[in-house]
Order: sequence, then structure tokens, then C-alpha cells
Amino acid sequence: PSADSVSMVRTLLQMGERWRVVGGQQIWTQTEFASFYVIVLSGEHELRRDGHLIEIAVPGAMLGFLQTLARGTRQTSLTCTSDGEMLVVSAGLHARLRKEQPRLERLLSDAMLARLADE
Repeated sequence: PSADSVSMVRTLLQMGERWRVVGGQQIWTQTEFASFYVIVLSGEHELRRDGHLIEIAVPGAMLGFLQTLARGTRQTSLTCTSDGEMLVVSAGLHARLRKEQPRLERLLSDAMLARLADE
């Protein structure tokens, strides 16, 4: 990775909120209002819809961004299957990134679009 990329990641880690999570912890439930998305830093987490397993999220996964940015309700539930850590990006922080760190916000948005294109 370039020095610029490393710098942007450090900025995001400083601006976002880190959550330490434990196995069995519910991060969000289906139908609740989406006010944040997460980037998995460690551990494994299950994303489910109507009780059906959709994805096992591992470090690097970005979850919940679409409904957060659309200001919608969750279509899935997210539960930790092991202890780990997540970076929490609120809708407000994402808007702040757009103003204060436009290159970083563009990098995150591009990553989200790439993920959607893969689905």
C-alpha cells in the first residue's frame, strides 16, 4: 500500500469509533433504523435475513453501508460469532468525511460500489 493509502486508513481509524465485541453480541436487528455501518477489524460475524445466513463477515468486510447512506431500515441482522473489533462509521461521520476528507470518503464509496457490483 502507498503511504497515502496508509495515511487515509489511519485517519479513518482515528475518526471512527472502535467497538470491542464478544461472541453472541447482536450489533443490529432486522427492521431497526440504520444509523451506522461497520468495518470488521477482527473476529467473525453473521449477517442474516429472516433467520437465513447471508454472509459470514471477516476482517475487511464493510457491512450496513447501503441502508445507512439511504437512511433506511435494516434488511438484515448482524451478530458476532466470536470476540473481535469493529470500526463504526455513523451517517454523521460519513457526511463529515465528505466535507473534511473527500479523498477518503471517495475511497470508501468506491469500495462500497465495488462490493455492490460483486453481488
